[in-house]
Amino acid sequence: MIDVKPLNEKLKERSVKKLLPSDVVLRMFNKEVKLQEFEKAVRSERNFFSLIFTKCEKSHPTLYPINFQSNDWYKLESNEQTDTLKYWITDTTITKLDTLQLAVEYLKTDDQENFVKSVDTLNITLSYKFLQDEEKQKKNAQKKEERLRRYGLTPKRTNVLKLNQGKKLIEIDDTMQISWQQPIKTLNEKMLHLCYIEDSVMHDVPFSLSKKEDHRTLLINANIEPEKDYLLTIDSFAVHDYYGNHNDTLRVKFGKKPESEYGSIGLKVSNVKGDAYVLLLNSKDKTVRTQKLTDGRVFFNHLLPQNFYIKLFIDNNGNGVWDTGDFKSRIQPEEVRYFPKQLTLKKGWAMEEEWDFSSANYDRPSGLNHVQQDKKGGM
Repeated sequence: MIDVKPLNEKLKERSVKKLLPSDVVLRMFNKEVKLQEFEKAVRSERNFFSLIFTKCEKSHPTLYPINFQSNDWYKLESNEQTDTLKYWITDTTITKLDTLQLAVEYLKTDDQENFVKSVDTLNITLSYKFLQDEEKQKKNAQKKEERLRRYGLTPKRTNVLKLNQGKKLIEIDDTMQISWQQPIKTLNEKMLHLCYIEDSVMHDVPFSLSKKEDHRTLLINANIEPEKDYLLTIDSFAVHDYYGNHNDTLRVKFGKKPESEYGSIGLKVSNVKGDAYVLLLNSKDKTVRTQKLTDGRVFFNHLLPQNFYIKLFIDNNGNGVWDTGDFKSRIQPEEVRYFPKQLTLKKGWAMEEEWDFSSANYDRPSGLNHVQQDKKGGM
């Protein structure tokens, strides 16, 4: 038998101060301060060089050749962030130069974040390693050609314009595209043929072509239906680049994912004042889709199955992007709130959710990793 003795300890009282009101929300000024400056020039191949900036938003730089003369000697290709500018040299007499001397005029930001003109003189030189590798490749090619001719064989043609590896199954809302390894100089559209295959029979499909700004990618604009097998045939000599290369006959098979592979999310939001945008995020805090709230509703269709999160911001100035505010100008950051729960979407699901914005959470929902967004992502 256990003898239980009563405790003689008394409950202790402790007073705590509570600050009122307790529902005050302070918005953080999260203005991006990233000065626009030139970082470096890189030339890893004869056919192109790159100029790398911290960012390049205002305008592209102007190039003035010093050790050569040419008016139209490059095609410009930039990455999505526009901080790396790739210049394809289209004049083959210039590609033979080991060093390019250029005066580069560009805009940079000063300490007050104002844009000012700046001019740098650059010597853009091929690396020693590249020149060594290039010499080895020439010697190896010569030896191989000599061996083939000794046995009466014809060396394979080396000036072949090749395609980059593309997707064989494209997303339902995407446009089929093909990308070449070098910029395109000429294209004979009549030498491209598109058809779909049904019961071993080929049916012609009408299409049109358009070029992307990178000068290498062709968009195949056609009515591509899911769950059909398509074949794009490119006849030999249909495409030429600036370096004397042309394509061999190519056949590209592709298709489109079926509707059953996707799901959708509909959202009804109440008690929102003013214009608002809804951002659909993945678990890495990357923006998947953005839509303006119309009559209190948004609908995201053709979503691949995964976990999603929802964020909404009030677009006070109507520019369609979230603004960080400006402390000096006494402009508050635009209001942001999160939908309180994670949405797990499966194949074929059509989810419908309702959200009272007046009681919405300012906190990030659990499971949403914080990753710094790029400017296109918003926040």
